[in-house]
Amino acid sequence: MEKILSGCPVLEVLLLEGCFGLSCLNICSPNLTTLTIKDGEFYDIDDEDVSFLEISAPYLRDLTISCDFEEINFKIRNLSSVVRASFFFSVDEGWEIYMPPDITNYVRQLLESLQSLKELELRPWCIEIFSMLEMKGWKLKPSLLCLTLNPCSNRGSIPGILGFLKSYPNLNTLVIRGSHVSDDEIYVTHDQAASYLQNGDLDLVLFHLKTIKIIGFEGLVSEPMLMLLQVLLKSAKVLETMVISAEEESIETSSTNATSTDLAKFASKLVALPKASPKAVVFVR
Repeated sequence: MEKILSGCPVLEVLLLEGCFGLSCLNICSPNLTTLTIKDGEFYDIDDEDVSFLEISAPYLRDLTISCDFEEINFKIRNLSSVVRASFFFSVDEGWEIYMPPDITNYVRQLLESLQSLKELELRPWCIEIFSMLEMKGWKLKPSLLCLTLNPCSNRGSIPGILGFLKSYPNLNTLVIRGSHVSDDEIYVTHDQAASYLQNGDLDLVLFHLKTIKIIGFEGLVSEPMLMLLQVLLKSAKVLETMVISAEEESIETSSTNATSTDLAKFASKLVALPKASPKAVVFVR
């Protein structure tokens, strides 16, 4: 791989899909700014029992990793310039009932390694892991400006969502899109999430959050979602727009089963919630 990269000095975008046997990715070219890693098996070619992918790319700006959880074993050496990242992690059948401790460490290390990150998108499972880490008191560094989340369920993911908001006080845009993952396939149970919402520290100060979009979210009209919105409305001091939509925005989002009557009742409750920002406008559709 090193020889291929050195022979392509003007390469700007690199996609590695279904690669096997790769254990070290050292990108030194200042022109290569976008990297996507999709599936594959990464291991030491001299010892297939040693499974990992070491990444060093000091000029990389945009990083996407899409793989199974069992393939997450990245050793990050230098990703100091990455400003946009997307992590899409899937789970094989049976894994939803067992989460190896080292997986949470890999996800934590990935997020901690991106010190210049401004835009982050997380798909299901990664958010669930962050919910677990948040309830243990783990925090991130506050550089992020735009956050897009695709959580598994609204209740199990809320600790993670609030944890991100605590970690990123400079956030100006929050987007939450529903996923097709069922409530039966989450690592944070409803009882754990309910306890967090009742007893956890829900005090936030969001001086920069201006835009919130919540689209196609499972259980949209539920009490946990209302509690999340209540926290956001009372914490976002300069909020301008909050859009709550039960409609699918794309094939990758998930429509709720909320009826127009349900949404009308939910909207009446939402309008009655106190708002920290006098400019805040809430749309429910």
